[in-house]
Amino acid sequence: ACNMNPEKATDYLSRVNWKSLVEWLTAEAILNRPANPIQFCRDILGEKLADQTSADFKPDNITEWLRSCYTEATALVDEHGIIQGKTLEAAQQSLPEQITELRRKVDGMQQLLDASSTIATLDPHQATDNIVAETCRILNCDRATIFTVDNITKELVLSVAEGAKNIRVPIGQGIAGTVAATGETINIVDAYADSRFSSSADKASGYRTVNILCMPIKSVDGSIVGVLQAINKKDGSFTPTDEDVMSLLATQAGIALQNANLYRNSESARDKFRSLLDIIRAMQGEMGVNSLIFTITQRTIRVVDADRCTLYLVDNVHRGLFAMQGEVNIRISMEQGIAGQVATTGQTLNIPDAYENDKFNQAIDKKTGYRTRAILC
Repeated sequence: ACNMNPEKATDYLSRVNWKSLVEWLTAEAILNRPANPIQFCRDILGEKLADQTSADFKPDNITEWLRSCYTEATALVDEHGIIQGKTLEAAQQSLPEQITELRRKVDGMQQLLDASSTIATLDPHQATDNIVAETCRILNCDRATIFTVDNITKELVLSVAEGAKNIRVPIGQGIAGTVAATGETINIVDAYADSRFSSSADKASGYRTVNILCMPIKSVDGSIVGVLQAINKKDGSFTPTDEDVMSLLATQAGIALQNANLYRNSESARDKFRSLLDIIRAMQGEMGVNSLIFTITQRTIRVVDADRCTLYLVDNVHRGLFAMQGEVNIRISMEQGIAGQVATTGQTLNIPDAYENDKFNQAIDKKTGYRTRAILC
């Protein structure tokens, strides 16, 4: 499933009868009018799964559930065509208060359904933008943010945000960093009273954070791939119901981030393949040496996702290396540096941190002002 393209994803949703599943859960919620519609949907799905006689998933069963629900609803329609519902929970509220509460819950369910439709786009980048917008709308908050985990730097990187600029947060620091490290939801009424909160972003922007709801975004295998954060609810503090709603949005965000990653990998693989073809064509063509070396160095940058590429030629007479293209006018001894060692031994070197390797010659970096990190030679 991780390698699905948009067409296969659409076909998969059709095969598993996903549309009917959502329609059935909606109909059951409207018919039963539970106090907690999210918990109700979880429970009713659990009951259906427990009733199954086999582990095999049968999409046609969902159609039967939906048909049964509509039949039951038809029997409860009054003379005015209004579905009365099976039960109304006993409450001490007056009838107007009960009606207001029911309307609020129905509106909440409708907002979630609308959000699912908005988020369910095949464009993964648009999906994450939509999740942030829907989080602000449904939770009625001032700002929302999606951070993604950078496993190389061990940081959270701002993916998209309403009203925010580029931010990087070390995992384990701050509210979002703590959520990424622990996998726990954090709901804070007063941000400045919490020792984990860093006010540096507020001071830099002039904005004041009051309350925060923050929870992890997980992939299908349960690993944390990001953090969804909502800031400053406009009508009080974030509630347990808001947490339930955000958990559904976080699930959608996990799918969207995974799709975005697959999309980027697919585009990267396609670009690398084209670059390799360019190199092969150049080597088989009638290019001059300088043009050939230029093509090889430029396309290799794309193939290995590097900043720079230099092709050194060996001068056996003077026991040196010189660059005809790339880092122009550089000449080094074969007895020095990473390239010199490779030229002498004929062995490939893959160095994750150049400055940690005693063979690395820092003189070129000092001369050019560039900072070398990883090297493949």
